[in-house]
Amino acid sequence: MKNNIIKTVLLLAILVFLCVILGFIIELRNNSSKSGQEVELIKSEKFTQELYTKQNVSESVINNNIPIRIQQDFFLYSDGKKADLLSSKPILVYRFSALSCSTCVDFGKNKIQDYFSDYKNSPDLLFVASGYPSNYQVDLKNFLNIGKNSLGLPLEQTNLPFYFILIDGIVQQVFIPDKSSSEYTDIYLEEIKRRYFN
Repeated sequence: MKNNIIKTVLLLAILVFLCVILGFIIELRNNSSKSGQEVELIKSEKFTQELYTKQNVSESVINNNIPIRIQQDFFLYSDGKKADLLSSKPILVYRFSALSCSTCVDFGKNKIQDYFSDYKNSPDLLFVASGYPSNYQVDLKNFLNIGKNSLGLPLEQTNLPFYFILIDGIVQQVFIPDKSSSEYTDIYLEEIKRRYFN
């Protein structure tokens, strides 16, 4: 009888030990699975950032030093005043389209608000939109609605909103803002403001 009790206690101890080991193995697998998922997420985010950076560099090179297409009749502000796009004074242009995602357009505009307090009236800024009806109204004095026209930049065909500096009618410093990489947009606007507008 004493032997049976010892055997039962020993068998229970072995079962408890096996359960603990099995639980430990399961926990290790879960953690390594989570680690694997975290690594894949990090790789995916890095890949997305690399694609974004490559696209920005590529578009900047392709669209840099291109003279904009000037058609005097449609470069009028909403109040009827003529926009001077051939000015030797730098102008930060935010170009977007009715076909651009509205969240993307808002993100780019909000970032400009963060860096330029008088963004609605500043002669240093120009908001250029296309694809909107001619009666489209916004609360900006420095807004151009160019309708179905374009500035003649290859990037306009993508319908991505983008920034650039315009000097003497020549495009420079092209940049595509992206909400998922907002730190790059901050760096761009900080540098543009420091270099051209301080």
